[in-house]
Amino acid sequence: MAPPSAKAFKTQYLHRFGALGLCLESSTIVEDVPMTDCFVVDDRLWICQDHNGCTVRATFQIRFVKTTMFRRIIESATRTEFEKWWTRFGEMMMELQCSDYVSIDDDDFELVAKELEEITQMLECEVQDMVLPDTLKKIRSSSMRLSIVAKRASMRRASKTAPKSGNINMALFASNAYRFAVSLVEKSASALKDESQSGNVLLILAANETLLALAEQMKELSAANKIMVSALESTTCVK
Repeated sequence: MAPPSAKAFKTQYLHRFGALGLCLESSTIVEDVPMTDCFVVDDRLWICQDHNGCTVRATFQIRFVKTTMFRRIIESATRTEFEKWWTRFGEMMMELQCSDYVSIDDDDFELVAKELEEITQMLECEVQDMVLPDTLKKIRSSSMRLSIVAKRASMRRASKTAPKSGNINMALFASNAYRFAVSLVEKSASALKDESQSGNVLLILAANETLLALAEQMKELSAANKIMVSALESTTCVK
């Protein structure tokens, strides 16, 4: 809506808080546009360290320096533009994050589910021989892939504003539950080293049943994930 002669400039200050994080504080001032001399937009980009990497947050406020009858229009337009910027920023961060990993397709949920089924079949065959190293290695590999898929879903949630977090939370829950299953199998393998302990085979079978249940859950998550991606893409703000 601004004329071609419009100008805008920012004043920025970078605040560092040691190893805890940093904050980029900006003030945007627009010139040569009617009524823009009555307000200034202040925003802050917070980057804080956490146990998984970092958390990025954005806050902003519209500071009116003069009285104007267009206050509501200015507030609405400014919020809309800021939300568009934040959505684009989230998408960029998601692309950068995903580029650091192996290329992941949306069908990877189904692929991981198939891998889990194969692993459970291997467990059934190896219970008699009490040999689990190769199986545990495959379990860890599938767990890493599942973690990457769940992280990608989490990045989508950060870059979108649609209230569709239920399916993503399911993916994160499945990732945590799968790690629990891996832990259960590892404990079972450790127990197998002591032949005097009873119930070792039952522990392996219990782990096997857990993995089978997770395989079925991953199939359901695959369908839910496709629905979620379609819904989120339809809500993307396009300038």
